[in-house]
Amino acid sequence: MKFNKTKKMVIASVVMSLVAAATVMADDEVVAPVIVDQPKSVNVKAGARVTFSVNAVETTDSREDFTVNLLSGTLDMIYCAPGSFMMGSPEDELGRFDQEDLHKVTLTQGFWLGKYEVTQAQYKAVMGGEYPKNFKVTDGDGEPYPYVGEDKPIVYITWREAQDFCAKLTEQQQAAGALSKFYKYTLPTEAQWEYACRAGTQTPLYSGAELTSTGTCPNVDALAWYGGNERFLHPVGLKEANCWGFYDMLGNAEEMCLDYWIDHLGIGAATDPYYVAGQNNIACRGGCFDSWKGYSYEYARTCRSAFRRSGSSTENYGNTGFRVALVPNEYKVRKPTVPVLPEPEE
Repeated sequence: MKFNKTKKMVIASVVMSLVAAATVMADDEVVAPVIVDQPKSVNVKAGARVTFSVNAVETTDSREDFTVNLLSGTLDMIYCAPGSFMMGSPEDELGRFDQEDLHKVTLTQGFWLGKYEVTQAQYKAVMGGEYPKNFKVTDGDGEPYPYVGEDKPIVYITWREAQDFCAKLTEQQQAAGALSKFYKYTLPTEAQWEYACRAGTQTPLYSGAELTSTGTCPNVDALAWYGGNERFLHPVGLKEANCWGFYDMLGNAEEMCLDYWIDHLGIGAATDPYYVAGQNNIACRGGCFDSWKGYSYEYARTCRSAFRRSGSSTENYGNTGFRVALVPNEYKVRKPTVPVLPEPEE
């Protein structure tokens, strides 16, 4: 640091807020710097140099689960550490679809993900009390629709509206001083979603269990609201969580991801994959409460960790919602090359 001043003496004060605003990269992750030792002030002659250091120290606080205080209510976030996993499904998995190419994925940066799907109450708390544009509360007789409920997932929402919610949440939290300007709320990528859903498992269900049927399956009943039990939207958090603490990753409301839809993810290893171009459709994950539609009543088949389908980026549905992710602003996403596809069967 060099001070070229005409005065003979300059008092250079090292201000904590300036130092704390620095971004430190460590092991490909943004780490909030922790001030270990800081001089209050130092006398410097004109033309002299002053050096000081900022020590970035890994702290448990920076990697813990936390609760977001909204204008009304809260939103719980769970931290997912960097790691690798097998995304997709093996060819012999019961109920498998051919777009579930099995391949190794490495996520080099940690992220936070919502413990629950975003609820109607949380959506309104962030969006000034408003519902999404096409969300209807009552029917022609003034009776509430069955999907309406403060603790139920927000549905009838477009992909753009979900991203607007994330941007508004980021803006509000930064304005309140609760979020660093180096972070943002967003939708999870498909890879982040499946990584959090599996929570270290490689079985069709995140409980570690297998499917016993592609239709009604007792192993799914414990985890999800789906076409095989009660075919309507429920409040979040009533079924069993996975071992990382996430609820309703399968069933209830299907969840939109950040990626545009791509038919095949390929069998080649991928690092931080994120698909940013292609069709007008987006990737949706997790299945939903009315999962019998379009799948010949194979209810359980659509409530597997590997299940993926395309959804419109402009339409809204009564069975589709989302959950939020928190990532660094400069989250490094790599645009993959053409996926390595499996050899066609003869």
